[in-house]
Amino acid sequence: MKSKINLLLWFALICLVFISLYFILSRNNQDIVYVDINKLVEGYYRTEIEQTSFEKKAAHLSANRDSLVNDWKNEIKQYEKERSKMSKRELALQQELLTNKQQQINQYHQVIEQQIQTENEKTRQLIMKDINSYIQKFGEKQPYPIILLACMA
Repeated sequence: MKSKINLLLWFALICLVFISLYFILSRNNQDIVYVDINKLVEGYYRTEIEQTSFEKKAAHLSANRDSLVNDWKNEIKQYEKERSKMSKRELALQQELLTNKQQQINQYHQVIEQQIQTENEKTRQLIMKDINSYIQKFGEKQPYPIILLACMA
């Protein structure tokens, strides 16, 4: 019973939207404009600048992480070479140190990945803010009753 009511409500809402669009368009005799957001983003000069800046930050963060991982791997190789000469106590201590370092590197890796995602999101939001502002100004200057924003794949 509920699904029939929900279906009828959705149908009524869709009909209302189409009727509204019909009246808006028939009254003004103007076209609907659609804007392909992807093309705007690609063609926007600041996109490449911000993307390059983001990639530099991400590469720097990743390089720091990779350096720590390489140091840790070298310590493991050194441990492997020298472990036959170590006492049980020294082995246990060295294994604990290497395990702790691995955990720290894993935690650092997670922090770096989060920073990279945050920077990427900031970059995307900055570009979209500019584009939304442009579209708003375009809409205020043009006589179009409706501007549809589309993301074409």
